[in-house]
Amino acid sequence: YTGLINFGVVAFFAIGAYASALLTLGGWPLAPAFVVAMIVAAIAAYPIGLLSLRLSDDYLAVVTLGFAEVVRLVIQEERWLTNGVQGLPGIPRLFHFLGVGQYAEIATLAALALCNLAAIGLMLHLARSPYGRLIQAIRDDEVAVEAIGKDPRRLKVQVFMLGAGLAGLAG
Repeated sequence: YTGLINFGVVAFFAIGAYASALLTLGGWPLAPAFVVAMIVAAIAAYPIGLLSLRLSDDYLAVVTLGFAEVVRLVIQEERWLTNGVQGLPGIPRLFHFLGVGQYAEIATLAALALCNLAAIGLMLHLARSPYGRLIQAIRDDEVAVEAIGKDPRRLKVQVFMLGAGLAGLAG
């Protein structure tokens, strides 16, 4: 909605996935691990969000693509953290108490579908709110947004971090 082109969504997805996996392997319950993963992904987006203030659309797309490549290389090469291309074995299932089988798979599918519907509902609500109209106005005319006394720079960083947090939650 703000007109920021982000080709690094996969990096924030990966950051969220590995953050939640590492926390759950460390003994954290799943729900708090998901929340922390979302926060970690949003925090990782902060410096890139600041860069977005200085870069035009095309250059921001290149920077976010480069960031995604750096994250991929870190995941591959830092075996002490991510176990490289082998991945992290033993991540607990969402409904592990149901065992392995059809009921656990259906429960996982239902939970993920509900989470997706909740995320879509939240984003639609946000887009229709005054905040959503403001971030759409940034895309259309940033100077006009400044003229009404709003700070488009701060809002751009917020939106970038929000998108990264949602990608981290998806991971």
